[in-house]
Amino acid sequence: MPRPERSDLRPIFYMRDTGEAKRRAQEAVRNDGLNVSVYDPNNRMPEHVRMTRQLLAKIEEDGATLANNSALRILIALIRRFQFAVAELDHAAPEPPEGNSAYRLRVCGCRAEIGQEELARELGISSNTVGRAIKTLKELDYIYNWGHGWYEIDADFAWCGPENIRQAYTMTQAMHPKHPNRLVVSLS
Repeated sequence: MPRPERSDLRPIFYMRDTGEAKRRAQEAVRNDGLNVSVYDPNNRMPEHVRMTRQLLAKIEEDGATLANNSALRILIALIRRFQFAVAELDHAAPEPPEGNSAYRLRVCGCRAEIGQEELARELGISSNTVGRAIKTLKELDYIYNWGHGWYEIDADFAWCGPENIRQAYTMTQAMHPKHPNRLVVSLS
């Protein structure tokens, strides 16, 4: 299977326009190659990492399995490495539906950029233990997607960044083609 292209790792998604002010600001700097972000002053900034009640209930349900092979320690270590999500307006994207703008995710708020060996060193455990724990996390649907040097948690479970970006990203978040719980439908 070929490695994913960089554009595959930065998906396009659509969000509601934040208004005329953003359009005017974007037009003013379009020729300079700058991007504009508009923040609603009435919304408070989100916490660094948002973990849903759904995740906490799932951890409680899967507690014994997670505890047996260091999977919970590894899950927490991955979540601690999340970076704040950043989306940028994408002018080259296909025409979005009416009333929406096309954005490209520059920093994913549910992705940990770390390899298995580095994770093992950081936690002081063997890479075999990390490998078994990662396999368990995939089977239990905590790890949704992965690649060389990164793991992505289901955005519905844990997210670092604005809630509107998380909601838009969950509509396009891709499951790894080799995910153990991926449904494959054959029409033959």
